[in-house]
Order: sequence, then structure tokens, then C-alpha cells
Amino acid sequence: MSKKLLNQRMCCAVTLLMAFCFSLPANAQLGGLLKKAKSVVNGDAEKRVDATKSNIILNKKTRENEWGIGKTQQTPSNKTSNLNKIYEGTSWEEDKVIATWDPDSRQFTLKKTFTDGELAGQQMVYTYNEETGEIRRNDGRLMATIKGDDVVFPEIGTLNINTKTGGGLSLNGTSLGKVTRTEAYCYGKQFGHFRREVERPLVAFFLFNEYAAKDEVAKLKSAMDARDKAAAEGMANFKANVKKLTSGKFFDNTGKLLGQITANGDVLNSANQRIGRYVNGKVTNAVSGANLGSIGDNGMVYDQTGSPKGHLQPNGAIDNKSGSNIGHIYADGRIENRLSSTVVRFTGEGRYIAAALYMFFFNIK
Repeated sequence: MSKKLLNQRMCCAVTLLMAFCFSLPANAQLGGLLKKAKSVVNGDAEKRVDATKSNIILNKKTRENEWGIGKTQQTPSNKTSNLNKIYEGTSWEEDKVIATWDPDSRQFTLKKTFTDGELAGQQMVYTYNEETGEIRRNDGRLMATIKGDDVVFPEIGTLNINTKTGGGLSLNGTSLGKVTRTEAYCYGKQFGHFRREVERPLVAFFLFNEYAAKDEVAKLKSAMDARDKAAAEGMANFKANVKKLTSGKFFDNTGKLLGQITANGDVLNSANQRIGRYVNGKVTNAVSGANLGSIGDNGMVYDQTGSPKGHLQPNGAIDNKSGSNIGHIYADGRIENRLSSTVVRFTGEGRYIAAALYMFFFNIK
């Protein structure tokens, strides 16, 4: 082999050796960098996963603390807050709650329980089926059926709600009261009320079912008829006597004479001087004869211009022209002011005319 050829081969060998030597650390270094980057990426991902897991655990613990340790629900329940309480009469006291209405399950849950049978001791529940209109107790008994504005009871008949008259109620065609979206009335008595509004037929059903047994409705009607009769008789007596002349004397609460009304209609002061006159509902000045006012059949007292001065009520209340109470005259002749303090006593029997003339001449305000 020639020397020249040998030198060429030696150069090639050296070049290859150097390339080999330099390539090992480069690859190793590059590989190390890649491995390190991969480690960082993987580490960050693992940290993010761990953080997510920690947040889930923390949130779960927070919810458990808020809703009660050991509970497994993921959202709080508002079941109790949806319940609509139903109270007896006009009371808002908690011990007067007789049932609740659940708008979600469409059920009434009563406080009262079954006294016998398979359900003895269990609370009564009424379930409303909107498709059929039936309301059944949890022992299967049909309590009523809602048909539009009618509530049909198997025992007492059909309760109709007239929405055009603001909820007027009639039972089998006989008017008996009214129902709102919270309350029900029968012949002047309020049966109960819901805390929040619901459909009128449901209010009517529940309250009448609980309180309006057939004999109870009859009793309430009799009581209202008696009240109406007494009121009518009282008004008739009032109209017959409100302008009736009577004689008697006025004394203040110390026993001092203030004045009097004579049998012929003269009004006298404490000095026995004529200061006024009353004849057939008209009041005049005794000296000048000038008109001072009048008293109407309905108890209205008018001044000389015909404008209202006051109003006498059948029960003896005395109101001013604005309708505010300014006093009261009782059957025994006592006249009280607006503070219920006795200011005068009349010795005669006709309390209405006495109160009116006292208003004119002795200045009750």
C-alpha cells in the first residue's frame, strides 16, 4: 500500500472516531433534557390532578358542614320550606297549625291521626289527583271531587265558587259565604287560613271539609239569621226613637246641673233660661228662633246649612262628621267622651235626642 493511500485511510479513521466521540455526550445530553422536560410535565399534571382531588374533597366537606355531617346529598333540600301551613281560625300561632299543603306532591298532611283500623296512629293525608279531580285520604276514602269551580262532597253536596263575585260561596245553590286564595268564611265565621296563596277550590275543600259538617253549616246559618234579625229590629227601634222627644236633666260628673230638656221641647241652661228648642227633628235658637240644625231618621245630625255635624249610631256611639268617634251615650244616660271618661249624665229615657241636643248646646267634641 502506498504511503499516500495509508495517510488517507488514517484521516478517515480519525474523523470517524472524533464524530463517534462527540456524538455520545450530545445524544446523552439531549436525551437528558427530554427526560427532564417530560418529568416536569408529568409532575405538573400530577399536581393538577392532586389539586382537583383536594378541591373535590374540600367542597364535599364544606357541604357536609353546611348541611350536616354524614349527609350524602349533593344539594340542599327545600322540601320543608315549600310546605304551606294551614292555621285554625284567625290565629297565626304555631300551635294552631292544623295541616300543611305540599304544592309538589299535591298533598294535605294533617296533624290529626287515624284512631282505629290498619292506619291507627298514622297521620291523615289527602292527595289531590289533578287528572281526575279526586281528593282521597290515605286509607282510600274519597273526600271530594273538584270540577272546575265546584267542589263536590259525597255527604254535604256541591260547593260552588263564583269567581265573578270575588269568591262568593254557595252550597247546593244557597249562598253561605266566600273564599279567597287563603281564607274561607261561612255565615260570617272564618274557618281558617293558609299562610300562602293556593287555588280557591283547594282552600274551599280543605277548610269546609274540616269544619263545615252539615249540622255545623245549619248552626252557623241559624246564628247569622238571629244576628240579622236582631240588627234589623235594632235599626227599626232606632229609627222609631232617634227623633223622639224626651224630658230630663243633664248633670256633670260632680253632680252639678248643666241644663235640661222639658216635655214641650225647650232646652234650658243651668240658670233655667231657655237657650234652644226642639220640635219634630228641628233645632232652633230659643231667643231668635234661628235654625240651628236638624236630626235625621238615620241618626245624622246636621248644622244650620244642612251639612253633617255628627252621627248617632244605634248602639249609642256618637261620631263626628268625619266618622270618628267622639263619645257614647248608654242606656242609663251616661255620656262619655272619646277617652271613655264620663262627662255628663242624663236622667231621662230618650238617649238619642239627649245626645243630639247635648251636641248642639253643651258642645261635645
